[in-house]
Amino acid sequence: MPRRKGKREKAGVASEAKKKQQSATPVELCQAGTDLYVMLALGFFPLVLGLGEYGYENLMPTKALIWLLLTAVWTVYLGSVFLWSKGKGLPFPVRFHWVQWVAVAFLAVNVISALLSGHVKDSFFRISSSNTNSVIVMASYVAAFLGVSLFGIMRRKYILALAISTSISGIISVLQIAGLNPLFLFPSGLNYYDRGTVYAGAFMGTMGNIDHLSAFLCLAIPTLAVYAIRSKVAWDRLLLIPAAVSLCVLLFTDVDAGKVGLMGCIVVALPVVFRGQKAAKIAGACCFAAIVFGLGVLYFWPGKGGFLWQASQVLHGNVKPSFGHDRVEIWIEAWKHIPEHLLIGNGPASGSWLLTTIQKVNEAYDRVASVTNTHNVYLGYLLETGVFGLGCYLVVLGRTYVGWIQKRWNDEVVALGAGIVCYLIQDFFCLGMVAVAPLLWVGVGILVQQNDGNSADDKTEVLNQL
Repeated sequence: MPRRKGKREKAGVASEAKKKQQSATPVELCQAGTDLYVMLALGFFPLVLGLGEYGYENLMPTKALIWLLLTAVWTVYLGSVFLWSKGKGLPFPVRFHWVQWVAVAFLAVNVISALLSGHVKDSFFRISSSNTNSVIVMASYVAAFLGVSLFGIMRRKYILALAISTSISGIISVLQIAGLNPLFLFPSGLNYYDRGTVYAGAFMGTMGNIDHLSAFLCLAIPTLAVYAIRSKVAWDRLLLIPAAVSLCVLLFTDVDAGKVGLMGCIVVALPVVFRGQKAAKIAGACCFAAIVFGLGVLYFWPGKGGFLWQASQVLHGNVKPSFGHDRVEIWIEAWKHIPEHLLIGNGPASGSWLLTTIQKVNEAYDRVASVTNTHNVYLGYLLETGVFGLGCYLVVLGRTYVGWIQKRWNDEVVALGAGIVCYLIQDFFCLGMVAVAPLLWVGVGILVQQNDGNSADDKTEVLNQL
């Protein structure tokens, strides 16, 4: 029978653990703080609701406030550790890689563009329900990317944190589909099915607008599904449950951007998901064949309406402004302003004052809604930060994608990369708001850190001791 530890032995163990804590290096302390930050970003932030009489009231400003506070506190913590290490003369062996300097250049372009925009205050600080691309928000994205890419270590519990927020959001969405009003997210007496009539737009889950929810699910579904399949832990197969529920919710909301994202993700990510080279090559060949076959089906699509018919018309060279729920009209309007400041852009959040000529009228309820977002993240960056801003953004994403392929042996990296690929595809049709965009920057930061060779296998497990 094993001997129980006495009080002195327990005290000795506690003292030893305390010494280990005290002996943690500055970099290890930064890793510990970043670990908590990523957990909150993936597991808590998606569940933040609006402050008001009902949950969807002021949802976007509330999420923006929580995100900015969370990132600010974490950034101050990292800065404090750095200053403390310098004061103590302790080594702080952290250096920027070139991709992190590109992210800094992206922020610099935002600042310069804002100063030259003619709408300096709005460009720096504007946060509205339809455009959150101001400098202060962009700075928080870049700070998240830099900090996570310097100190983040890809861990299984990050995916589990995402699974928790996805599960809770999925349960709430299912209840709303059933006609209920959980957490009083809608005003009293209303529910999801009053969308487009009693109130403008459509809202579901904890992300608000179904376009934001679609973006979130495009990140979550592939991440959870791929990890459930590849993980060596049997219990991780249960992640297929929130992934399946989320897929059903996404299909129910019928957001075209989400459907395009999932289909594109299958084609792009499937060859990377398979472990063996032979299986990957077979999957790649099948995906290529599926693309050719799919284009042929779309070209000869017999329907007379809907997303597939619109895609077929595009292949025939017939593009109408009403396609994509009027997105083509918005893109045409945005494109008119791009040559005005091609290199540096019209200023962050400039869609708020450049696209207001597009208005959607609801005559039955005497409502006029002005469009202030390009509904295409890449076009939005081109409009607001020009060729330089969009170029920096694409370089960061390109480095992330290349590294994701190089790290295909890592189950967590492959899973998160698949989710990011899906998210980036749907971004061609989405709004890129602060409700969900922070998750992309955190995820890209994690992958860039892994891609630069600083994997968990190469580091001490200090976080288990802190």
